[in-house]
Amino acid sequence: MNIELQVCSLELSKRLKELGVKQDSLFYWDCNEEYYGHSSTNNNIITYGKNVYIPNHNHIFYSAFTVAELLDMLTPIVTIENDTPFNSFRLRFEKSFHVTNPDPENLEIKTIYIANYRCDSTAVAGEDAWLERTLTSNKVDENPANALAKMLIYLLESGLIK
Repeated sequence: MNIELQVCSLELSKRLKELGVKQDSLFYWDCNEEYYGHSSTNNNIITYGKNVYIPNHNHIFYSAFTVAELLDMLTPIVTIENDTPFNSFRLRFEKSFHVTNPDPENLEIKTIYIANYRCDSTAVAGEDAWLERTLTSNKVDENPANALAKMLIYLLESGLIK
């Protein structure tokens, strides 16, 4: 599997750094034209390792967080101040799909990943018992690391975690 599909995108990595997330990951985006003497066509290379500093080079690095690293950063539960007893939400991460071509003879399905927090309290049996409350809209992406990064960004921007 291509490494770009195993880590969050450069755009999301930049936003996480802006939000103050500690830049400590297994992989890093190196945003520089020169990389160990080799030229990059897109100026963005994923590099591996904790010690990525190169003397005499002005490299700009962003942590390219893996799914495991992002899951570790996400809190398992979020509690908001209002709507008791429906104010406690648990992390839920799913692998799902969406249909890109509904033609039965040429059916095309893409795998997607969904991150959200679901309310851990349910309504008493009745009309609303089937409703499933979520903290926010689903954070969806074809890359699982991106779905998790989007959720982490939401929590940080909303002040739900620090």
